[in-house]
Amino acid sequence: MRRFLLGLSIAFSLLICTALPSGGADKNEKRKSATRNIEISPFDVPRSLDVPPEFLERLSKELPHQLSGTNKFKLIFNHGDAPADLAGPALKLTGTVIDFNAGNRAKRYLIGYGLGAAHVAAHVKLTESATGQTVLERDVSTTMSGGGFGGSTSGMAGQLAKEIARVVKKEPFQER
Repeated sequence: MRRFLLGLSIAFSLLICTALPSGGADKNEKRKSATRNIEISPFDVPRSLDVPPEFLERLSKELPHQLSGTNKFKLIFNHGDAPADLAGPALKLTGTVIDFNAGNRAKRYLIGYGLGAAHVAAHVKLTESATGQTVLERDVSTTMSGGGFGGSTSGMAGQLAKEIARVVKKEPFQER
């Protein structure tokens, strides 16, 4: 009787696994249908803002990673890293940091409750490389009020990259 129940439960499990759509296959199909390439330009920073170089460095590393999760782009690369045989329509992501407040890491860690919160905002623009036509233009911001040992500047860059990817993902611009 136990063998029968074990066999029945295995058969039932296999039936359920084959009937449910696979998340991995679905993501691969979306990636294959994405025809756009995107070039990420370094973000501009006005002289009036004191933005640490580590922030911009981490942002340039996090953006390709976060944008790959949107499944909207075939190839994602930073400015200057374009492959020689680049084919297909390309978009260009540019941005300007418009507000930066590193906050107080000690207050975030020791006190919490939003004290010492860090804030960053950027004006982000997505344009057609060939025509210069704007596809998306938004102000994107994020606030960090916690994190491991009060969070860090590089953590803020990761959060901003996530927020930019979220905005790009929900934008219904046309695939070509």
